Amino acid sequence: MPNLGPVHTQSVPTRAEIAWLAISLVLFLCLGVLVSARYPFVWVDEVSVADPAVSFVSGRGFTSTAWYAQQSGEFFAGNVPLRQFVLVPWLKLFGTSITPVRSISYAYMSLFLCLSLVGGTRLGLLRDRTSRSCFLGALIGGYGMIFSYGSGRCDSLGMLLVGACVFLNSINARWIRLPGFFLIGCLLPWTGLQLLPFVAVTGVLIWLYVGRSFFPALTAAGLGSVLGLMGFGGVLLLSWSALCLHAFDSAA
Repeated sequence: MPNLGPVHTQSVPTRAEIAWLAISLVLFLCLGVLVSARYPFVWVDEVSVADPAVSFVSGRGFTSTAWYAQQSGEFFAGNVPLRQFVLVPWLKLFGTSITPVRSISYAYMSLFLCLSLVGGTRLGLLRDRTSRSCFLGALIGGYGMIFSYGSGRCDSLGMLLVGACVFLNSINARWIRLPGFFLIGCLLPWTGLQLLPFVAVTGVLIWLYVGRSFFPALTAAGLGSVLGLMGFGGVLLLSWSALCLHAFDSAA
């Protein structure tokens, strides 16, 4: 497997440490669900991001009354659609209150932490119990992180994709690793266009540090991103074309 860090002696997690980490993640998820309706305060982005999924579950179609560029009865053609697509079955299962809307972010965050801990350990980046505990505490306890995963925005879903990249890079089998990077690349534009420059810069820096061994994964993610961006752009183009035709007919 590609090694992203210097060669050091690393300790294999004991059963006690694995149990402690698992309990910590479960407690984090449970506590997040309990406080999700109270903190942080609801912000504008949360409403606009969640509204299409809430409208769909409520029987009004994939529309939004909170998106500034469209009317309430038009098919939603805005940013971060992947979160809204995944949110639909989640809300059908748990309801449309603020707690289910936000709790899915805690589920994403828990999966991100799990994948990052496993991948980081296998890559030699998290070499002992202290580094793994500090890594977990820093990501859970930082104010910026709390605001990101505590709100109903798309940030935690982007984190999950990054954690999946870390885990995939720890897999030796190229027939699993490269298609996985390609799939994640396809999902990036649908998760948030802001992720594309972030992943591109991060990928190039890792490539410069690791060397040619990381180039196939970077290429696969790049090709997937181009394909995903084309698909996302096509959906937006079709939606906005229909909107313009409707406006033209109405004016005529």
